[in-house]
Amino acid sequence: MSPFMPFNGRSLNDMGVFLRDQGDFDNAIRHFRISEREIRVNLGEEHVNYGITLSNLGAALMNKEENAEALKYLNRYEELQKKTLGLRHPLYLNTINNLGALYLNCLLYTSDAADDLL
Repeated sequence: MSPFMPFNGRSLNDMGVFLRDQGDFDNAIRHFRISEREIRVNLGEEHVNYGITLSNLGAALMNKEENAEALKYLNRYEELQKKTLGLRHPLYLNTINNLGALYLNCLLYTSDAADDLL
């Protein structure tokens, strides 16, 4: 592994955040997917940057209202946090809150999406 590879995954994630903030969700998702793969391969699935990328990817998918796919990544992030941080950690509790908001959003605005999630 190149000593620069971990930075590449993080840089791709940072670019994805920038693109998402600009409203370019398709390119943001592309960057997050590449970042997820780079970090998983080079640093492992328990690395903090891996979890951050999962969360960002889920958020970008939510922005595109691809809620069922977003849920897959957010659930992976929740499982990672539960394992590494524990059930009472504030970041874990924040993630549970965000997952609840995703379910509520689906139930309130799109019955089809809610059916896919439930």
